[in-house]
Amino acid sequence: VYKDDQFVYGRSSNPTVHILERKIAELEHGSRAVAFSSGMAACTAAIMATCKAGSHIVCMRDVYQPVKRFLHTVGIPRLNFSVTYVSGNDLDEIEAAIQDNTALMILESPATFVFRVVDLKAISEIAKRHGVITYIDNTCMTPLFQKPLDLGIDISMHTMSKYIGGHSDIIGGVLVSKNEELMRKIMGEMREWFGGVLGPMEGWLCIRGLRTLEARVKRHQEIAMAVAEFLEKSDKAYTQEEKETMATEKNDTYRQLLHQITTADLSQ
Repeated sequence: VYKDDQFVYGRSSNPTVHILERKIAELEHGSRAVAFSSGMAACTAAIMATCKAGSHIVCMRDVYQPVKRFLHTVGIPRLNFSVTYVSGNDLDEIEAAIQDNTALMILESPATFVFRVVDLKAISEIAKRHGVITYIDNTCMTPLFQKPLDLGIDISMHTMSKYIGGHSDIIGGVLVSKNEELMRKIMGEMREWFGGVLGPMEGWLCIRGLRTLEARVKRHQEIAMAVAEFLEKSDKAYTQEEKETMATEKNDTYRQLLHQITTADLSQ
């Protein structure tokens, strides 16, 4: 799918970033990845590529706050977007929020700061029944711990400044999808005309980061799990009421979703 790419003008594409995009597409099980100068450049490109004036968007309440600010300062007043916010955990609420003009569903799981986890497969099935494109910020999980595209999500985004870069020395974002036509539109129109292009030096630094990604996130997981298990056993970390809540059937379902993530096979 890459054989007809041409490196004519740096704002359109460059070979170093192209190598990075191919690597991330392989990791995410997508057909194409498109890299950007920041996570927000990637996110807004996805929104602009999938929505038009008057579109309706279903958005999780716990998504990254600048995404919501973009919707409310640009999308709603200037493009006549309408937005319905949902928790993400109530499938009936999600389906009820879809309207005739719903174009996009914005997800984040685990969500920024609160780490809310939702059932991506079930949500993607609802969206597909209604012809709605799904987008997720997959930064927290990296392409190793969670592959949203395999669960039916249409577009996966990463802020590469975090785990993919891994060294706090770059800013970048990337979109990945199995939809080749959509990704070519994003690359040839949204990225090229809005100019949120990743430079070749940043691309090279992200390639460097990918080499140690598995070792880093695996160690992160081990340490986080040790802390969580320690707190769970502590009498000082939770009240009795909180412990009872943690043992409810609803929480068991939540734990099952977490188990799918924490037992991910990093070799795939």
